[in-house]
Amino acid sequence: MSATWPAKDPDEVFDYSWDVPLDAGDTISGTPTRTVIAGTVNVEAPTVNGARITSYISGGASGETAVIEMTCQTAGGRTFQETFVLPIKDSATAPTDAENLRADIIALEAAQMSLASGKMVTDVWRSGRRLIYGKVTLESLQTLIEFKTRKLSEAEQVAQGKKRRRAISLGWPS
Repeated sequence: MSATWPAKDPDEVFDYSWDVPLDAGDTISGTPTRTVIAGTVNVEAPTVNGARITSYISGGASGETAVIEMTCQTAGGRTFQETFVLPIKDSATAPTDAENLRADIIALEAAQMSLASGKMVTDVWRSGRRLIYGKVTLESLQTLIEFKTRKLSEAEQVAQGKKRRRAISLGWPS
């Protein structure tokens, strides 16, 4: 699954954290990894404090959306992986509706890729049986991406001063 972190200014250096959903008694082993999938941010080596992984992030270009993937192993043999979306915004300017929608679409596409590659599949053990399920479906993500894309088109038309056009339904009395 992907999560969205609060936006940062290109000149700021912030610490961003991930609370790993560990089982009772399990701990994070080794050093978590981080991969910048998109964007020009610099992600420092993560530190671990209990179930929380923290990394300092700097840089980036105003208007871009960074996508960062974090992975960790546990002493119990489990692997956790999360994709984070980080909008980079110049703090002097407020984001437009279109920019917010673009960031949402990027986050949804990252979640779609995670699901398609099997990263969003969860193993659950109940009564000695292994249950495997996905947190969301590809169809639901695709539907949401299409909806956000339509909303983005509308927001861009409004920003250009064009009138909003949409279908209206007509009802005929019987």
